[in-house]
Amino acid sequence: MEKVPYTGITPELAQSNSAKKLDTNLHLQNSKVLSCRDEQLQYIQKDSICMEIGVYKGDFSQKILEKNPKKLYLIEINTNYCENLKIKFKNYIDDNIVEIINKDSLTALKNFEKESLDYIY
Repeated sequence: MEKVPYTGITPELAQSNSAKKLDTNLHLQNSKVLSCRDEQLQYIQKDSICMEIGVYKGDFSQKILEKNPKKLYLIEINTNYCENLKIKFKNYIDDNIVEIINKDSLTALKNFEKESLDYIY
């Protein structure tokens, strides 16, 4: 299968109806919409349980870690990016602060209870 550049998502997955299965009432309840991602950082409290979906090189993940979360789940579908993230965040992984999950976001989110996360980007 041919991969879409930079994402690791196959054209078949990109064209699938997976997004239509998202229950917006469940997943977006109590959410805030902001104009830029750096603006979101002010809402992350110390010891929060956080998640970033689509991490790429982990630059924004580093900014989240500066807010001292209790846990940061990094959801990344691209295996090569995950390997690089394991190197970049080795100390945080060793301290059980960062957990890298190499899955698509809909699959990964199925393993989390409702209201178990304080922040998702």
